[in-house]
Order: sequence, then structure tokens, then C-alpha cells
Amino acid sequence: MAQSRWTAIVSQDDGWWIGWIAEVPGVNAQERTREALLATLADVLREALALNRQDALARPRPELPIRPRLSWRRTASYGNAPAGPTP
Repeated sequence: MAQSRWTAIVSQDDGWWIGWIAEVPGVNAQERTREALLATLADVLREALALNRQDALARPRPELPIRPRLSWRRTASYGNAPAGPTP
């Protein structure tokens, strides 16, 4: 999580501190103190990002279409405007 900024939404309800990270669904926690809540949220966020990264790296990558290279050549044109691409 180096140098990334995340938004922790926290509130106190009936003696418990509850919170979640706004940008990452599923990252939430409940603790008795605010400090413990923030530490737990940081741990859960770290784990969620690691799991999401592993999942993304494990997926097969689709083949990208091969596009023909274009070359430019000067042909008769109006003024100094270049001619269009040629295959």
C-alpha cells in the first residue's frame, strides 16, 4: 500500500467501532477501539489487494489483434498537408 490513499469510513455504534474502505468492496471491520479498527482495516485492505492481484495474474490474457503497420509517403496534396497513411 505504499503511497496509496484510501478512504476509511468509520463510526461508533453501541460501544463498537465499525468501518470500511470506500474504494474496495468487502473491506470492512468491527473493533472495540478506533485505533484497533484502523489497524484491522489496513490489514484487511492489504490482504484484499494481494488476493485481487493474485486473481488478476492467474487469469489467461487474451490475444491482442495484430494490426498492420502504417507508413506515410508524400504524394500530390494541397499545399504542405501530408498525404494519408498507406498500408
